[in-house]
Amino acid sequence: MTTGSRQDQGNTAHPYPHAQPQRFVISFAGFNRPWAVWIGHRLEEHGHRVALQRWDPQNSPGIAQALDDLARSGSRVLLVLSERYFSAGTHADEEWNTALRAVTDRHPDRFAAVCLTDAPLPSAVAVLEKTDLWGLDAYEAEYRVLRRLELPTDRIGTETGRRGPRFPNDPPEIWGRVPRRNPRFTGRNDVIGTLREALAEAPAGASTVTLLGLSGVGKTQVATEYAYRFASEYDVVWWVPAEDRPTLRERLADLAPALGLPRGAGSYGEQIRAVLEALRRGSPYGRWLMVFDGCDNPDDLIDLLPSGAGDVIITSRNREWATRHTSLVEVPLYARPESITFIRRRALRLTADEADQLAEALEDYPLALDQTAGWLADSPLPVGDYLALLQRRMDSHEAVTVSEDYPLPFPTALAILLNNVRENFPDALSLLRLFVFFAPGPVPLRLLREFPADDVPEELAGLINDQIRWNAALNKLVQFSVVRLEYSDLPLEEGGGGLETVQLHRMVHGIVREDLSEEEAEPLARAVRQVLAAADPGGPSDSRLWPRYAELVPHLATSGVLTSGNPRIQNFLLRCLRYLILAGEYRTCLRLSEETDLIWRAVLGEDHPKVRELSYQYGNALRNLGLFRRAETLTKTVSGRLTAERGDRDLESLRATSAYGGVLLCIAKFEPAREIFEHCLSTYRELLGEDDSVTLDAQNNLAATYRLLGRYQDAYDLDLDTLRRRERVLKPLHISTLASGIACAMGLRLMGRYREAQTRQEQGVKLN
Repeated sequence: MTTGSRQDQGNTAHPYPHAQPQRFVISFAGFNRPWAVWIGHRLEEHGHRVALQRWDPQNSPGIAQALDDLARSGSRVLLVLSERYFSAGTHADEEWNTALRAVTDRHPDRFAAVCLTDAPLPSAVAVLEKTDLWGLDAYEAEYRVLRRLELPTDRIGTETGRRGPRFPNDPPEIWGRVPRRNPRFTGRNDVIGTLREALAEAPAGASTVTLLGLSGVGKTQVATEYAYRFASEYDVVWWVPAEDRPTLRERLADLAPALGLPRGAGSYGEQIRAVLEALRRGSPYGRWLMVFDGCDNPDDLIDLLPSGAGDVIITSRNREWATRHTSLVEVPLYARPESITFIRRRALRLTADEADQLAEALEDYPLALDQTAGWLADSPLPVGDYLALLQRRMDSHEAVTVSEDYPLPFPTALAILLNNVRENFPDALSLLRLFVFFAPGPVPLRLLREFPADDVPEELAGLINDQIRWNAALNKLVQFSVVRLEYSDLPLEEGGGGLETVQLHRMVHGIVREDLSEEEAEPLARAVRQVLAAADPGGPSDSRLWPRYAELVPHLATSGVLTSGNPRIQNFLLRCLRYLILAGEYRTCLRLSEETDLIWRAVLGEDHPKVRELSYQYGNALRNLGLFRRAETLTKTVSGRLTAERGDRDLESLRATSAYGGVLLCIAKFEPAREIFEHCLSTYRELLGEDDSVTLDAQNNLAATYRLLGRYQDAYDLDLDTLRRRERVLKPLHISTLASGIACAMGLRLMGRYREAQTRQEQGVKLN
C-alpha cells in the first residue's frame, strides 16, 4: 500500500470528513491486548465508542457462531489478527475459511481487520481487506486503522487530555531484564484476568499480588506474559530474581541509575532506600511494575517491597505470603483443552488424541508437558511407548527436552522442592510419606482423622495423636504448594463446609514413593490398608453407602489391599468388588479382579473360599462387559469343582451353578440354563423355604429363562408370585421388588396385555 508522506496523509481529503460517531467492537486474542487497547483509545480520541472483546476460540462453541455473536452487537467489528487469533492446533484453516465467508456474507461491510503478523493466515482473511500494522510507528499505524475504517484522518495524534496507553511498539522507558516472551504461551486467560483485577482493585499504595503454585506450574511464565501483555500501561517494568536475599538486593539496587538516581556513592542499603522512595513518590515515573520472581521466604523480601502507585507481582510456592499483606492468585495446572493446545504447539506431529493421552498421563502439569512434548517433537516414538519409557526412567535427563527458561528436568525440579521439606520439616515429610500410599489425586482426610488407634505406626504415633503437630505438618505441605487442600461445598448441616481432601499430584506422588525403601514403605502401607478397612461402610448392596465405597476404591491397589494376606483386608476387598458390580463399575471391577485372582490363587489355592467368592464378582464383571466366553469358562470351572466335591444340593454348589446358568443365558443356551434354574429353584425351596430371598432370586432367574424361551405365561406367573413375596419380605421399595415389578410389566407387554403393562409400569414409577 502506497501512502505518501505524512504531510500528504494529514491533508488527504476524505469521503466522510464529518463522519458521525460510531460504535466499534474490537476482537483480539489475549496475547495482543496492548494493540486492542491502543486502537480502542485512539478511536475514542476521535469521538467513537469502543468495546473490547477478548477472542478465545479454544473455548468457543464454534467459530461461525462466535463471529456471528460479534456482529449481533450492532457495532462495526474490527478483528486484531495474529497467529494467536487463529489458535493453531485448535481449529483447522478450512473451518476458519468457511466461517469467515459465511459471516461476511450475512453481515456485509460490518467486519474489518488489522494484522500484526506476516505469517500465513487462512485464505478467507482476504474478505476482511486487512491492513498490516506490524513494524510501523504510532502515526502510520493510526493512519492505517482510520483509513481501513473509512474514518477521517485529519486529526491523527489528537489528545483530549486523557492519558492513554503507550503505543505497543514503543517499549516502557525502563525495561529491566524481563525474560523473553514465550511464543508457546497457552491459555491462562482466567489467571491473568484475576491477576489484573487483583492489582487494579487493591488500595492505593498496596497493589501487591503473589502468584502461588507448585514448582513448574507456570508462575514465572504467567508473570512474564503479564509484563508483556500490559507493558504499554507502565513506564517502568523491572524484573528481580528473588530466590535469595543477596541477589534480590543487588538487582533492586541496579534500578537506581535507571531511575536517574546516583549510584556511585553509598551502600546497597542507601541505594535501595533511594529506589524505594522514588517508587513511592512516583518520581520520575509514576506507572511501574516490579516482579519479584521465586521468593519462597517472605522474610527475605518483606522489608524491600515497594509501595506507591505502581504494581508488584511476586511468584512463590509459599502460601505464607497470604499473611504478608498481599493478595494470592493461584496458578493451577492446565485445564485439559489448554494442555492439548500447548502440546500440539510444542509437538506439531501429535494428534489431538495423542496430546490428550500425554496430558492425562502427566495430569496437565505444565513443566512436564513442555519437556516431554519437546522431546516428542523431535522423535518418531509413539506416545504410548514414550510414556512407558518415561515411567522406567523418570530421573533421566535424556527422556525430556529442557529449555533456557527452565533448565531442570521436571522430576529434578520437584525433587529439589521435596528436599527442602525433608531437610527442614520432618513432620511434614512423615505426613507426605503416608499420603503416597493413597492413590495420586484426592486423599480423603476424614479417613485419616478416623485412624484406628491400634494400627498407628510407631514412627507416626506422635504426629497422628497430636492435633497441633498434625495441623502444623499439613500446613507446611500446603504452604510450599506440595499439596493442595479442597473443601466441601456441601452446607454445614449436611456435613460440608470443612476440609475434605488433600490433592497430591501424580508427579509428586511418584517421586516420594520411589524414595522409600521397602522397609520404610511396608508399615505405612499396612497402616493405610487398616484405615481403608476401618472406613468400610459394610453394606455394598445399600446404594446410600455407595459414595463411601467410591471414596475408598481408588486407593485399593496403591495401598497394597490386593496383595494383603490379612483376612480382614481380603473381606473388605470383596465387599468393594461387590459394590462395583452393583454400581455398574464393571471395568474397574474386572481390572481389580484380574489382578487379585492371580495373587490369591497363587497364595491361597484354587479351592479357597475367598478365591471362590472372588470368582463370583470376577464372573459378573466379565458377563456384564460382554466377555461371555471367558465368563463361561470361569463359572463352569467353579461350578464343576464344587459340585464334584460337595454334591448338587449344597448351598455353595447351587450358588456357583446359578452363576454358570446366568452366563448360559447370555450366550443363548436357554435349555441348559432352564434345567439348571429349575433344579436350583426346587432345591432352594426344600433347603431354605419359599420366602427366602435366595429362593426368590432363583425364581426370578427361572422366570427370565422362560421369557427367553417364549413361555410368556409361565414367566409371568413366576414373576407375579415373586413380586408378591418380595413385597411382603423385602418391602415395596427394595431394588429387587422394583425389578420384579418391571419383569411383570414386561411379561404383560409380551402377551399383548398393553394396558395392564402400562398400569404396572406407572405403579413402579410412583414408588420411585
